Amino acid sequence: MKSILPIFASLLWLTTSLSAQPPTSVPLGNAAPGRAGPIATVPANCDGDALLRRVLAAVNAQVSISAKVRHRVDLLGGPLTGTGIYLQRGRGTEPMLRLELKFQTAGPASSLQQVCDGTILWIYQLVDGNASLSRVDMARLRRARPKSQPAAAAVQPSLALGGLPGLLAGIEGAFHFGTVTESRLDDELRVWTIEGLWKPARLIALLPDQKGAIEAGQPADLTRLAPNLPDRVVLHVGCDDLFPYRVEYWRAAPVDKEAKTKDRGKLLLVMELYEVQLGVPLDPRSFAFQPGSLQPIDRTPAFLNKLGLEDAVPEGANGRLPPRR
Repeated sequence: MKSILPIFASLLWLTTSLSAQPPTSVPLGNAAPGRAGPIATVPANCDGDALLRRVLAAVNAQVSISAKVRHRVDLLGGPLTGTGIYLQRGRGTEPMLRLELKFQTAGPASSLQQVCDGTILWIYQLVDGNASLSRVDMARLRRARPKSQPAAAAVQPSLALGGLPGLLAGIEGAFHFGTVTESRLDDELRVWTIEGLWKPARLIALLPDQKGAIEAGQPADLTRLAPNLPDRVVLHVGCDDLFPYRVEYWRAAPVDKEAKTKDRGKLLLVMELYEVQLGVPLDPRSFAFQPGSLQPIDRTPAFLNKLGLEDAVPEGANGRLPPRR
């Protein structure tokens, strides 16, 4: 259990590739009656990339989002499920955020909490009864510049940093989406389902030893990806409001030539948003965090590294030349 929460958080950083998969049996609740948002129509010739751009624009336009969350992780030998809440106040990729996830375990309580007031991101984890607290300086991240020698697989903005807009922007930057299909979640909610595959540049960053083959247009050997990484991602967005109600991260099963039916693979992680309310007033106090006596760890350098960034001016320097003697 000690490694589940970091892996879960890292998966939410990722913007993964997908393969066509219909909704599974994990239920998804409908949005709350009276939610904001115009009726959206998708032209017959609209592809997945174009639809995702419309979804991102629709989410960016919301002044607030309030939703309950269901999640399921299956990475280390057994599934782990739980529930939580997601709150977002403010438009764009720098909103105020609150994400709370509780994991159902047989042992002591385990949970993950991320709260951002636009200035500081607080990350509180409770694993097997042991608490830890981290902080990330958002202003420092915004001042940062790309590394002169960027990390091989630097990631894009995440749910932790940019909320749903940031997560969707990262997905758009990392994956290519094809056909749009219509399906239903929970047998009631009409959704557009899109599937995306890694864009070549991102795949090369993850599989540098296959660079030549990928650049030549040959299929990559996705079995060489790290075992906790997905090889595809599936999005289900509301037909009437273009809201992303469900995000799935999949890993293909090994090819079995003797199998009579195709194995759908393993669902590494699914995150569902339900009882969604858009544009409702949210109390600013929901985005304030009181660290109490727990000493926080500064994870800003780690986040800079994940984003492929470095400080524009070294810490402690004022950017001025030393005086002449």
